[in-house]
Amino acid sequence: MNKNIAYFFPINSRYKRLNSEEYFPNEFFYSYFSLKKKNYKIDIFDSRINPINFRLKILSIIEKIRNRIINLSYSKSIILNYKKKIQNIDIIFSFHDSFSYSIAKYKKHINNTNLKLCCGFMGLSDMENRANKIFKKKIKNNIIDLINNIDHVFFFSSEDRNRSCKKYLIDINKTSIIPFGIDTNFWIPDVNNKENYLLSVGSDFNRDYNTLINAIPLNYKCIIISKIKIQIKNNYNIEILKGSYGDSLLDDKDIKKFYQKCKYLIITTHNVFQPSGQSVILQAMSCGAIVIFTKTKSKWYLPYLKHKKNCIIVDCYQSQQIKNYISYLDQNSSLRKKISINAINTIKQNYKSSNMDQYIENLISMNE
Repeated sequence: MNKNIAYFFPINSRYKRLNSEEYFPNEFFYSYFSLKKKNYKIDIFDSRINPINFRLKILSIIEKIRNRIINLSYSKSIILNYKKKIQNIDIIFSFHDSFSYSIAKYKKHINNTNLKLCCGFMGLSDMENRANKIFKKKIKNNIIDLINNIDHVFFFSSEDRNRSCKKYLIDINKTSIIPFGIDTNFWIPDVNNKENYLLSVGSDFNRDYNTLINAIPLNYKCIIISKIKIQIKNNYNIEILKGSYGDSLLDDKDIKKFYQKCKYLIITTHNVFQPSGQSVILQAMSCGAIVIFTKTKSKWYLPYLKHKKNCIIVDCYQSQQIKNYISYLDQNSSLRKKISINAINTIKQNYKSSNMDQYIENLISMNE
């Protein structure tokens, strides 16, 4: 209980929420509030901070250029920038792939032999594939080496965990799957507020908006909330609203209203091991939205999300299949009602953010 704990994740939007007097969803604080209530010594740090020191500023600029070339993000300058503060920390929790990679790679530069690292990865087994082909072999070897510096590795899907352990020679006993959930007290339905439009949300680079755009029936309006540049061809019923969790003109209440009002939420992703779209899908289902999404190699949605029971699951890159299900659902109001009710109950029973509380406390106990 007396250990000094640090949480690292991109901070900008989280600071806005912390400083707000409005009630906001708690899922992306990963049990921080629960630990504070139990009097743990815990601080939040920005995993994307820009260094103040001139030398580190120059290093940061060089690293950003390098990261664009290799198409992989990690930073020594951020770790050195936090060097003094980290020397007083006992356990670091990283919820950001880039920072997890960075702290593991440059741990040797920190004068803290007692420091324990609990690092999370959204899609570790995809990381190497995202990199420039020229650097893939070197990056794979780097990942194998740096994982040894991490005391516990947590994943957001079992498939990513299993593949990563085999691919990067990770002892599965020092890994686990975080039981990610959402704030069901915030993401609630409004059955009397429905409108006739399609919705898609997300700025993850694994989103597949080409498939989505080709799947939208011309008689439907579609709203896309994303900061990604999306090419729209001949469908003029698409409205794009700029936004993402970290940088949005829309707040949580606005997003909730979109979930509550839409007829269908559609999430199309590439076939990756990262659980892309997970939070949006769970939030929308908790609001009673009928969700159509693509099944991927991550299989994060198993075993609780079931096709035609509480959602619609389609194959990747199949626009026509999505069109067919929209038509099918349009003609079956009883199925729509069943899916909506089951979606709400499924999230309440299996995907509450409070499920993460005991998990995080157990990791702290394991690393004391």
